[in-house]
Amino acid sequence: MRSIVLFTIVVSVFFSCAVAAQVKPGNSAYVFKSKHDCGKYVLVGLSPDGRKVIWVPRPVDVNKNVPKQLVNDYWVSSQNVSVTTAVLAITRAEYAKMVHAQPTADDLYFLITEKRGITEVWDCSTAGDEKVLRNIVKEGRLKSACKVVK
Repeated sequence: MRSIVLFTIVVSVFFSCAVAAQVKPGNSAYVFKSKHDCGKYVLVGLSPDGRKVIWVPRPVDVNKNVPKQLVNDYWVSSQNVSVTTAVLAITRAEYAKMVHAQPTADDLYFLITEKRGITEVWDCSTAGDEKVLRNIVKEGRLKSACKVVK
């Protein structure tokens, strides 16, 4: 009996984690274009003029909501992304190790590879799951299926 209860708990946790990692209709889904490997490198938010880092992930949270590549240079993320999002020249693995270093926004500004590393962003929250989004991008239907994010 005890092993059945343990098995049920393990299976429940496994499936709840697997579902949380997927893009599902109705959840936030931002499709964006970047030539950088956004799944590997850290994303930060810049001020509208691009002169200041105004948002950085905590090192312990850097591997949550990692963008997934859809097609070519198109990515999807459940985290809000905009054209003022920049890509750092530091991997998520390296950044996660900085838990005790507490890098400041000024420190991270000098690690930016390109201030405008993301060239277009679409809110596709109502468009469908990852498979549907991949087809939308392949077929060039972002403009009709999603809302542009400025």
